[in-house]
Amino acid sequence: MKFKKSEKKKKRILDAAVKVFASKGVDNTRISDIAKEARVAYGLVYHYFKGKERILNIIFTESWNVFLKILEEIMNRECSFREKLYNIVSFLINMYISAPDLIKVIIIEVIHSNRIKSKDYLKGFMKSFTLFEDGIEKHVKNNEIRNDINKRLMTIMVFGALEMIFSGFALRGLNLNEFESEEKLKEEIVNLIMQGIRSE
Repeated sequence: MKFKKSEKKKKRILDAAVKVFASKGVDNTRISDIAKEARVAYGLVYHYFKGKERILNIIFTESWNVFLKILEEIMNRECSFREKLYNIVSFLINMYISAPDLIKVIIIEVIHSNRIKSKDYLKGFMKSFTLFEDGIEKHVKNNEIRNDINKRLMTIMVFGALEMIFSGFALRGLNLNEFESEEKLKEEIVNLIMQGIRSE
């Protein structure tokens, strides 16, 4: 897929911003830092994005929209809930492996900051909760998930558990090298969550 010259420059600036934000944090980053990393003129960053908060918002929105699309597709599959949970975990682990700086920026600069209160960010999170929660009902009816569980509470707990795992990676409390393999890590996460929600 070919991009226009302006689109290539925008992408280069966004990629540079992810790298700088992950290293310095948004609050300690200057537009000149992003321009230097992207190897573009200082004024060009302002021309395209108007400021670093706008850049962060675009980084989050574009990334989260990809996740929402994948989540919706997974939750609509005709398969067991365990398989769906595994596919969600697998996607997120693979995303972290391929783009650790991006995950760090989302975790630290959005989820673990006051920015999470922003309507723009909350809307994305609430949509992911709704997609997950709506997809649970048939698995309760199929007796895969305990029928005494509050679906909203379960949704928040599952997402909360996943968020804390990736916070562990972002904050270096967890290291992928601690696990025998990526596959073992994925299976362990799924097994731990399923132990609390599956129907006996």
